[in-house]
Amino acid sequence: MENVEMKKNVITKSKIKCPYCGFEKEEEMPTDACVHFYECSSCGKILKPKEGKCCVFCSYGSVKCPPKQLEEKIINKFNKEKYERNKSNNQRIQIR
Repeated sequence: MENVEMKKNVITKSKIKCPYCGFEKEEEMPTDACVHFYECSSCGKILKPKEGKCCVFCSYGSVKCPPKQLEEKIINKFNKEKYERNKSNNQRIQIR
């Protein structure tokens, strides 16, 4: 059930900005895949992900791609749970 809630809060539109001509266009992002190539509708250049980025939306978009958004939510949730466990363990140690 938590995964469904996480997916509900994923943003699926991003304004992608061409690094060559500066043209911006809002695009719908796929929720289950990264987009590796994007043709600028103004200048016709093909955009590719920057080094270290998973896709063109993470590279040139106003919002990261849905898979990356979900990945970050899962990591944040895991880190929060880990912090809570450690906090709880530390309190138990101090009580003894």
